[in-house]
Amino acid sequence: MVIPDEQLEQFRGLYKARYGTEISKELAYEQGMKLICLLKRIYKPMTKEAFETITQKRMKILPAVLAGIASRDRDGMV
Repeated sequence: MVIPDEQLEQFRGLYKARYGTEISKELAYEQGMKLICLLKRIYKPMTKEAFETITQKRMKILPAVLAGIASRDRDGMV
């Protein structure tokens, strides 16, 4: 896979903005490839059905989560 020069320069700019240090094109390419490989390993598209299932589960537990937060807030813990 090849990372276009324009994207490498953008990555270098983001890196400098975040860490305050300029990196070489070679290091930017190496780090960019590592990032791409990581994303390929962890990213899994979700079907609409899977999203709806997760959303329904979250909606069931949401009242308990909110009640816990409110309780801590009343007790001065938040």
